[in-house]
Amino acid sequence: MPKTSRRQPLIWETLADSSAAAMAEPAGAVAESPGKLHLTIVRAFGLKHQNHFVGDAPYCVCTAARADKNPKVSKCRTKSLQNTLQPEWNEDHVIDPWNVGEALEFEVFDEGILSARSSGKASLASEQFYPQGFSGELELRDAPVGARLYVRIHAVKHAANAALRLSAAPTASLQAHALPSNFASHMNALASPPPSHSSRQMEAHTGSDAREAAMEENLGKLSVAIISATGLQSNNHFEGDSPSCVCQAVRGDKRAKPSKVETKALHKTLSPVWNEEHEIDPWNVGEALEFILYDNALHRPYEGRAIIPSDVFFPHGFEGELDLVPVDGAKLRVQIAPFGCDLHPEGTDSDPNVSCLTVEIHAYQRQQKGIEQNALAVSNRIRHFKKEEERVWRDLEQVRRQAAKIEEGRSRLAERELAEQAISSFKEKRHVANREYVKKHRDDGKITKAINTQEILTRRHSNADAQRSVAEDLQRKKQQELAQHSMIRSEKVSVMQRDRAEATLRLSQARSERLANMRRDREAVARRERAETQKKQCEARIPDLEEEELQCLQRLQHSRQVTMTVMRQLDEHFGPDNSTVANLLRSKTQQTLRQSQLQAGLSARSLGSPRSPYSPSSAR
Repeated sequence: MPKTSRRQPLIWETLADSSAAAMAEPAGAVAESPGKLHLTIVRAFGLKHQNHFVGDAPYCVCTAARADKNPKVSKCRTKSLQNTLQPEWNEDHVIDPWNVGEALEFEVFDEGILSARSSGKASLASEQFYPQGFSGELELRDAPVGARLYVRIHAVKHAANAALRLSAAPTASLQAHALPSNFASHMNALASPPPSHSSRQMEAHTGSDAREAAMEENLGKLSVAIISATGLQSNNHFEGDSPSCVCQAVRGDKRAKPSKVETKALHKTLSPVWNEEHEIDPWNVGEALEFILYDNALHRPYEGRAIIPSDVFFPHGFEGELDLVPVDGAKLRVQIAPFGCDLHPEGTDSDPNVSCLTVEIHAYQRQQKGIEQNALAVSNRIRHFKKEEERVWRDLEQVRRQAAKIEEGRSRLAERELAEQAISSFKEKRHVANREYVKKHRDDGKITKAINTQEILTRRHSNADAQRSVAEDLQRKKQQELAQHSMIRSEKVSVMQRDRAEATLRLSQARSERLANMRRDREAVARRERAETQKKQCEARIPDLEEEELQCLQRLQHSRQVTMTVMRQLDEHFGPDNSTVANLLRSKTQQTLRQSQLQAGLSARSLGSPRSPYSPSSAR
């Protein structure tokens, strides 16, 4: 901090010098290494549910990635939020030290009972946030699709460092740095174009001055037009979707009044067209805008969201489509413009000097507002220091009282030590006297003990002899009783063995009889089975025999017909009475018929079947 006696430059001189340096600085110049990096970890969403026992407690850790592992690691950590998968921390942290070129690594953890598990990682290179700053979402690796982390990293510039130096000055210097009345003339002088510019550039500069004046009057307000959305997913298949959109400013302080607007709900559509224009008031430079889509028919469930940083739409406005996460292909068309800013100016060309001057003017205004806030903070600090001084005096009084108590305690401690020394000397003398008394009585006790021991041993020996004789008598009686018991037990054992042998013999005889009966039954069953088998075989042969008998009867009938024919021929040739051959044949035929009838009757009786219809008698 500079000394108070040194003259502090006026704020408009500082701003003029910084603006001149910024205009003279080449386009590729890089600011010096700040040594510290200020960042805000806002929120995360789309995390994975990992702790099913006590609930999720996510927190985020930011670390500066160093090439050399030996230096001290610069990192910060947010607090843990219980039972949520969409934590909103909104915590400001400082990475100290930080060197230009070092990337930032973000990792979200789920804090458990014993350890923490990683929920996703994200990295941000140095050129993405230095020196212009960064505000937006980072996609988390090793996490579900759509998991993102929203962070803000403050810009690091020479003007910002100058404002920080001014904010560290005392209250008297801050009051001396009030803006002079000719601040506008200085700004116009700084903003005047060089003589080499053309008249067309002069006209454009004049128009930009008018727009800048209008923006200065309405600084802190935004005009937001929510036009339409496409690619939404259907969540209500029963009543139909009713999407609506909410736009709100993302504030770092949770206690600040929220600024947000909401469109009306359009029923039964997945491509809503609102075409509504709203006003965000108040709005501070640097605050991003967050757009959230809800479905009003299902008690407002979350459908998608998009965040647009401040440097995208301020100071030149924005018109286009925003990607909605985590819905793939969903887009939201919006138009954002600060009050007094024309998104489509007619007849003007973009001049980099004019836009740079506009940015510088607003930067100066932000610095002025920051200085006023710092002055208020310093006054609050002074009040705080006064309270701290009163508290210190109270503490000093309390310390003085404690010191008096300590001195009193020391005197008491000295008295106590003297009393303890006197007591210890008395105890030592008493201990010596007791030791001599104990030694004398110990010697007398040893003699008495020896005499008593001898008497006790004599008494014990006599008692032992008497007990030994009694024990021998008892042992002898016990042996006799044991012998009698063993004899009685042996007789009982012999009786039991004989009974067991007889029982075993009876069991073996009964078993042999059962086995003989079982064998006879088995043989009877076997004979029955063989008889049934033979019966079945005979019954199976009956059809064959009947068929063979039928064939024989047919042959016999045929031979009989042949014989009758021959006999008729003989009778016709020789006469019925004079033919000997015919008589012989007739007698032979009758004999054959009787034999065949006899055999048929025997076979029928043996098989128990009725006479066949093809018997010889039937044939006759």
